[in-house]
Amino acid sequence: MMSAGSSITKTVWQYSEPLPEETMEFLRGIASDYRKVKNCVYERYSGIGSLDRLTPVYGILNEMRYCGLREQLNLPAVYYELAITDAVTDINPKVVKY
Repeated sequence: MMSAGSSITKTVWQYSEPLPEETMEFLRGIASDYRKVKNCVYERYSGIGSLDRLTPVYGILNEMRYCGLREQLNLPAVYYELAITDAVTDINPKVVKY
């Protein structure tokens, strides 16, 4: 039986293989579009006049859903909404409430 203060050390080996170039290009495309969405949110909502509009995030998510940017970029909705939430949190981390 082990005592309460003892610990076990375990070595973990992790192996990885390079991803195919087409997969990397796909991921780079998503990252680029994610950045574009965040920059759009920063441009629209980072000013002093927009601080009262940052709570709750749902209002901004709804506005951004109807602006057509997601369709233009052909970005999956999950990444689009994460990018918006990320950007709002970057602007003022205290106000993100759902």
